[in-house]
Amino acid sequence: MGCKTIKALWDRIDGLEVTPTEALVLTALAHYASDDFGYCHPRHRQMEQKCHLGHTATVTSLGSLKRKGLVHWTAKPKHPNEYTLPFGAAGGAGTHGKGNGDRCEPEAEGGNA
Repeated sequence: MGCKTIKALWDRIDGLEVTPTEALVLTALAHYASDDFGYCHPRHRQMEQKCHLGHTATVTSLGSLKRKGLVHWTAKPKHPNEYTLPFGAAGGAGTHGKGNGDRCEPEAEGGNA
């Protein structure tokens, strides 16, 4: 997970009608997503545990986010779905600075850290 992935997510949903549960599920997907390409493969159970939600709330939120164009997925029989977050660089979740791992560094004014 990179800070730019999360920033792109918040920039994308700012002003949209997104429920708190949908925002939580979308943030969890961004956490799992590849910073370079914006895709991930979490199982529903992983999403439920990360978000502290039940199965119905998770699946309902995913469906709503898909209808709103904030997430796409490809079903993979006997495997986790492949989720794609269509925001950020080149339609993916964007990229972040090399070497910062899961740490979020505040950006200076003008976008330089």
